[in-house]
Amino acid sequence: MSGRMEWEIYGEVVAALKTGDADGALRQIDETRSETRGIAAIMGGLEAECHRRRGDRAAALAILEDILTSRSENFWTCYDIASLYREDGRKAECAAAYRKAHLRAGWEESERNGYTFLHDYFSPSIPAWSKWFAERIVAEPIEVLEIGSWQGGSAAWMLDKIVSRRGGRLTCVDTFEGSSEHAGWIGGIGDRIGDLFDANIAATGHAAQCRKLVGRSQDVLRVLGRERFDFIYIDGAHEARYVIEDAVLAFGLLNDGGFICFDDYDFKFATRPRQDTSRAIDCFLDLYEDEISFVEKGRQVLLRKGQPPGNAEPRDAIAASGPSPVPPPERPVSEPAADDPLRAAILTAAAVFIAGRDAGAALRAIYNDGGPASEQRLSALADLLPADQVALTGLVDSLAAPDLTAAVILLAALRKARTRDGWIHYNVCKYLGTMAAAGVAAAKLPAIVHSLLALEELTGGQAVMQALPRQILARELATFAPPLEPV
Repeated sequence: MSGRMEWEIYGEVVAALKTGDADGALRQIDETRSETRGIAAIMGGLEAECHRRRGDRAAALAILEDILTSRSENFWTCYDIASLYREDGRKAECAAAYRKAHLRAGWEESERNGYTFLHDYFSPSIPAWSKWFAERIVAEPIEVLEIGSWQGGSAAWMLDKIVSRRGGRLTCVDTFEGSSEHAGWIGGIGDRIGDLFDANIAATGHAAQCRKLVGRSQDVLRVLGRERFDFIYIDGAHEARYVIEDAVLAFGLLNDGGFICFDDYDFKFATRPRQDTSRAIDCFLDLYEDEISFVEKGRQVLLRKGQPPGNAEPRDAIAASGPSPVPPPERPVSEPAADDPLRAAILTAAAVFIAGRDAGAALRAIYNDGGPASEQRLSALADLLPADQVALTGLVDSLAAPDLTAAVILLAALRKARTRDGWIHYNVCKYLGTMAAAGVAAAKLPAIVHSLLALEELTGGQAVMQALPRQILARELATFAPPLEPV
């Protein structure tokens, strides 16, 4: 069975789930089992999610346990089954499943030290944080400030992997009473959050390097005025009014060249949209843009204070965060000024290329011979733009280009670079997904294909996806839209 068919089915099931059609997704999974044997564990995860959405936790649990028994589990199998154990009141099994997930994410200390987490919001970020601390956040000794510690997941990881090895100290600030987003269910945990935090920190064996400050971050940060930190993690109350106050206070405590990480950029309040977390982070980034030399933006946002000496790192560079962060530029790049002719040239080239064509025709031309004129325009775009995702995506965003223009620019750079850059695929998928949601039917198929390529390449070789040859991408984009008319 070809990878194309397997992943077409996978994409269709995911699309059905996104529309809320769990019954339809289940029917399709059942009817195509023989065709998806090669990705059985991944399809099993989707099947479990379908049952969970239908309210049948027992069926979901049975499927995931069967995957674990067959020894084909991955990080997400362990992670997902932990939450089902918790919902059934099986706390010990919940904690054990999280430890198994951590082991597969490279956090072997969690299993060895027997940590107890009944919720785990941190471990999906371990690959990204591992890269950040290896390549960017390199202070030694290191002073770390964490705003919002919950049960100690990120704190224990930092003690195990960073602070104990480099020297320094971790300061944790939390009320340990939960925030408004926890109000409806925190009482059902049955354990005091602060007690879980204390037990996990003690189990690290590095409690002497951890300081616990209990109270509202907006109050505690004001009494830390003379202290300075190399890395500050903001994951407290998610309302915009609290996030912006935490951000401003924390920035004053940050060393020059230090980093701030915001969590949950995508967190939304269903009945209070003006308090969505992203509103505060976007406002902060806008107001402090002259003091920021690096930004990585996705579900988490990482920024650096000040400009490092001798490095022309773009101030507003933005890339999607996810399983692993973007590597630093191989060579210095600079963001064009607002009136830079380069800015106009890029937009003009992209506009000429896509003028009068739908999304399908424009994207089809990227992967097919569109004649010398088209090739020349694509090469010009790629030559003008750095292939590095930090700079490239920042430049695309700084142009305030429409979704289609942005996708064309990123695809042009991808073709020119001919590199396995999962982040370019991720960003292309983001823009195409926006178009598909807006009713551009021709953008749906390439959005799915690029999402699969991004997932394949960002998992760092973990056994969660079979190879999806790039030729499939070229073939599908070549056939999903009518031929491009000559310019």
